[in-house]
Amino acid sequence: DKAVFPGSQGGPLMHIIAAKALAFKEALNNNFNIYQKQVLINSKLMVKIFKKNNYKIVSNGTDIHMFILNLTNKNITGLEAQILLENYNIIVNKNSIPDDIAPPSITSGIRIGTSAVTKRGFKEKEITILTTYIINILNNTNLYFKYIKSNIIKLCNDFPVY
Repeated sequence: DKAVFPGSQGGPLMHIIAAKALAFKEALNNNFNIYQKQVLINSKLMVKIFKKNNYKIVSNGTDIHMFILNLTNKNITGLEAQILLENYNIIVNKNSIPDDIAPPSITSGIRIGTSAVTKRGFKEKEITILTTYIINILNNTNLYFKYIKSNIIKLCNDFPVY
């Protein structure tokens, strides 16, 4: 036991044990496969819409719940995009891209995932709306800030977390 604990294992963290238990319980639900398939549908749809709007995707696509936008052709850094989208209640993470010349604190990309919005119930219609808002925000089109933000809030209220 001393070879494992406390040396390489550390202490049992109850919040992590509880989170894993909840994740395993959800995975046992009959609807879990449906949810997972929708997560992938949503992720692939977002990638398709971004690509149609001249956004570069690292790896040119996705086979999982997330993807990374390469923003080098958009005149915005990953950090700027993260902060800008956060002002509209859209949470993404700045992320480095291959051969990134920007420092890790700035980055040239953002990571977008679809697990949380899919868990809320977003399907293709809502993903198309959300992706269009993200593109409009990042392109800095002259859309009224309060209009977009209120529509995003309404979209989230239509699909509450609980």
